[in-house]
Amino acid sequence: MILEFAKPGHLLFGSDYPHAPEQLSKGFTKFVDEFQMDEEKKTEIYYKAALELFPRLNNTNVGFIFGASGTHW
Repeated sequence: MILEFAKPGHLLFGSDYPHAPEQLSKGFTKFVDEFQMDEEKKTEIYYKAALELFPRLNNTNVGFIFGASGTHW
């Protein structure tokens, strides 16, 4: 698995949405959501690593995009 080679803070999640078909993008998200990994690691992969790399994104409403409901769109 990739976590054997890189820390979660060095991984960025990307679904290729809207360029990939929506069902494929949802499948990527579902795979990560269901993967046996603690929530802090998932949070790092989903958006914290990106915020470290692109600090200006920290001014957006990321909580709306990645809310507790599990919504990623």
